[in-house]
Amino acid sequence: GFNRGRLVIGGNTAPGVKILPLAIADFKKHHPEAEILLRVSRSDQLEHWLLDNDIDVAVILGDPKSAQLRKEHLCEES
Repeated sequence: GFNRGRLVIGGNTAPGVKILPLAIADFKKHHPEAEILLRVSRSDQLEHWLLDNDIDVAVILGDPKSAQLRKEHLCEES
């Protein structure tokens, strides 16, 4: 399990403001020793951060532009 350590999550505006803060808060309830950082920016900036290893994962709407990145579908936008 992920009980300790640091995870840096990026999100563009919609998930970064609406979805991720709630998901992070819920995760922290179960894993209080984990350090979770959230960075919100445009999708192109998030891709740049991912490729430079400045963030560990990004949650964006749409498809990544870089062929080096893999998309995993999480949910439908509501």
